[in-house]
Amino acid sequence: MLIDSDPAASQLHIAGVSDTLIAYLSPMGNYGLIVRSEDGFDQTTKELQTAEMAYPLMESYVGTTVEAPFGQPGGRKPLVCECNTSHGVPDFVFLRIERQYSNNLRTAPFEATIKTLKMDIRFQDVKTVSDLDSNALYQVTRRNSNFRADAVKNYQTYGAVLFRKQDLGNWADWDGEQADPFQVTFTVSDYDIYHQVAALGYPGAVTDVLDDTPLRLSVVFIYQNYGFSGKYHECKFDFQTNK
Repeated sequence: MLIDSDPAASQLHIAGVSDTLIAYLSPMGNYGLIVRSEDGFDQTTKELQTAEMAYPLMESYVGTTVEAPFGQPGGRKPLVCECNTSHGVPDFVFLRIERQYSNNLRTAPFEATIKTLKMDIRFQDVKTVSDLDSNALYQVTRRNSNFRADAVKNYQTYGAVLFRKQDLGNWADWDGEQADPFQVTFTVSDYDIYHQVAALGYPGAVTDVLDDTPLRLSVVFIYQNYGFSGKYHECKFDFQTNK
């Protein structure tokens, strides 16, 4: 507490206590003191009452569930996911295959692995994606991941793919207007029900169940130019138009 008079004359004075809790200032000459507190009501004195935090926008899409069996020859059907958004082309695209368990007590801590996929824009196959084999998809995902991530284990466990827009030709095949909804279709035609390394040590009773578990393709659009910003009582999540 700061006061400008003798603390002993204050009604709050407690002998032996106030001396250690109250700072007594006696100005000498042309001297002034300005005190600012976050507990006050004058918002102009609060320099920290604004926010500017980057927080990516994520839009999730899921494709139609494909029923089993997958373990039989010729039994694996393509996994398709159609995406439609009004937010324009994304900065990143994350794809993974999800299992749809139903009345099944046997599960596994690893997912199906994407080996090849294709991307269609306006019903045209984009060769930038469909020409990539399983090794190229792994290398693209490894490059776009955090450098501390265990890329090998992630691929064996989750089998996911992470693209930047640069990996997708900067969406050059999309010729729509800015106000047009962005539409794209992803198809995974070649995939493993599980990675052989990840399934080591699991009995056949588990892997046989996985062969009969339905799958679906999940796609996530990630937009970087988004965040939480604004003044006190006016903050919101929105696109950062000034960047």
